[in-house]
Amino acid sequence: MATSWTDRAAAAGVVALALALPLAASPFVSDSTFATRLLVAAIGIGVAFLVPSSSPLPGPVRWSLLATVVAFVAAALAGATPVLSLLGRYPRYEGLLTVLGYVGAVAAGARLLNRSRTRSRDLFSSAGALAALITAVTAGLQTVFYPDDRVTALLGNSSVLGTWAAILCCLLGWQLVTERRALWVAGFFASLLTVVLSASRAAMLALAVAFIAAALLRPLTQRQPPWWAGLGLAGAVGLTAWLTPSAHARLAGATPFADATIDGRLQLWSESWQLVVSHPLLGVGPSRFVDAIGQFHTPSWAAAVGPYAPPDSPHNLALQMVSAAGFVGLAAIVAVAVATAVVLWRRRPWDTWTAGAVTAALTAGVSQLFSFTDPVTTTVVLCCLGGALAAPASDQAVGHESRGSRRARHGAAADRRAITVAVVGCGWAVAAALNAGSVLLAEARFSAMITDPALSTPALLTAADVRPGDPDLTRRIGYAVARLAEQGRVEAAPAVPAVTAACRALVSSTECLHTLGDLQALAGDPAASITTLTEALDLDPTNVDTFLKRGVAHAEAGDAEAAERDFTRAVALRPSAAEPWDDLALLYQREGRTVDAERARARADQLRR
Repeated sequence: MATSWTDRAAAAGVVALALALPLAASPFVSDSTFATRLLVAAIGIGVAFLVPSSSPLPGPVRWSLLATVVAFVAAALAGATPVLSLLGRYPRYEGLLTVLGYVGAVAAGARLLNRSRTRSRDLFSSAGALAALITAVTAGLQTVFYPDDRVTALLGNSSVLGTWAAILCCLLGWQLVTERRALWVAGFFASLLTVVLSASRAAMLALAVAFIAAALLRPLTQRQPPWWAGLGLAGAVGLTAWLTPSAHARLAGATPFADATIDGRLQLWSESWQLVVSHPLLGVGPSRFVDAIGQFHTPSWAAAVGPYAPPDSPHNLALQMVSAAGFVGLAAIVAVAVATAVVLWRRRPWDTWTAGAVTAALTAGVSQLFSFTDPVTTTVVLCCLGGALAAPASDQAVGHESRGSRRARHGAAADRRAITVAVVGCGWAVAAALNAGSVLLAEARFSAMITDPALSTPALLTAADVRPGDPDLTRRIGYAVARLAEQGRVEAAPAVPAVTAACRALVSSTECLHTLGDLQALAGDPAASITTLTEALDLDPTNVDTFLKRGVAHAEAGDAEAAERDFTRAVALRPSAAEPWDDLALLYQREGRTVDAERARARADQLRR
């Protein structure tokens, strides 16, 4: 049978979302993985809007999704950086275009994966299975050749890897109830293995919960798996994880950061809740968490976690939503969940795709109670749900009029609506692709400048010209200049004006002020550096890194007493760190306090051991 252009477009969209998206990686030295994923997602969703649809999303789902977008915009406009919140910031770029993309992913699933598109559903499962096999091989190679590193495959983060694999495992597992294709079987076990190799405790817990839920969902489905299958697979996940060294070490708390991760999460959630309480209605605004949370960090956070990897998310989906958009945004998300649940409940008994989508959504939800949203996991699970939510063709003919008379009466209006939706969807896809493409172009230029033998600060700063409205890019370039200036490879002074402007745009950004303070000190202006770093301490009073940097600036300015106070304060905040003692040793040596210098150096060596 001849393949129509519609079928070809649907196949292209399915392959982009199920196969290309999880394998999308960046070839650049700088971090551009999220931009690559957003570009692939924009292409896949955009192609989906070229496919005519006779199975729209139910009205309650559409309206609740619209309410979520409105809440997002309101929170962005009420925040300290409305334009940047709407545009989206590094690293996940979850601005308005990305949020609309998540809504578009539901609509794309309704077009590509509704009940009438059995071939597209099968292709999605096959493409996902192939991606699972490639990912499992990559994860296995990482396990063998880099046994001391967390396994991330091509997804860049072990939690994201484990969550994506768990989502796919749920979808393929239910598909196997209907048909046991060899590729699907291989993909199912490959995704199961990937969850274990990721050593993500959240993903393993989520998958075990999903398997138990699958056993409970059996009465709601048309084709029922054996009653013992879900419980048996949940036990198999636990046993395999316990027998796999890397996963066992994480579960047993034997890895260096296993227990620290749990303690850090608990502290972060507590501090995030304090942030929420102080901004309950509309939150602090999208993409503002990384800058706003510093005010709520405590000395215990400084001692246990430290400032070296500032969190840009609470690592909890509910707290992420409510901190960004307040309880208004959370209410909109809950409305989406309720509308989805009601629609699906009325669709019983479920086919295996719907059961797989529901189980996959549950898996993603449980995992992201300990993690964050991501263009891969969020897009894939929303596409699957969209296919389950799409109204069956028979539902379009409900009423007293015959189907033929309804078409005659409303056909022209329906055509106009379809064209409008397609134009709007494709317009979004073009805008999202251009945005992601500009990020990739800037990263390519940034990477080229870093590796250029004729490296210079002005040349590095030209990478920011590609995205002049992106102060995070300027800040990151400034950070690279500061590190290179420490090595004597470039001059720091030319970057000071650009980073100063970036810090004005990035309101309350401790990270930006750190970079600016470093550049000012390296440019021979310690007084300006002290002023900048004092401002940073007002934003995050327990930040150890700020005290260390300001202590160095005080020492360069010749104020040894102030430098010692800052270094001593850093020691008190983070007793386990060697860096404050290293700085004290250098300060004491410079002041001729040899005995104190030797003691400080010995303490630093002891902490490093």
